[in-house]
Amino acid sequence: YDKYLPDVWKNISEEALSSGHEGIDYLQFEAFFEALREGGDMPIDIYDAASWMSITYLSRKSMELGGASVEIPDFTNGGYKMRSRRDVVEMPEIE
Repeated sequence: YDKYLPDVWKNISEEALSSGHEGIDYLQFEAFFEALREGGDMPIDIYDAASWMSITYLSRKSMELGGASVEIPDFTNGGYKMRSRRDVVEMPEIE
């Protein structure tokens, strides 16, 4: 599966790998700092963060309902359908 890995993963340093969560913390911080330096969009916005933070509550709710599926709220009020895709790292094209 190495051919599908982005270059940043293929060339990741031991220091970055040990920074937390097998290197993803390092890559996230790098993406944020790059956005700050270049004035670009953040790789994770407030809507992503709100969705991710709701998972703990929704997991508990699901357990209380006997494991039933619980929908993640749409914090964008449908705006997610118009958002462009943003990856934290550039992914290679799959042939």
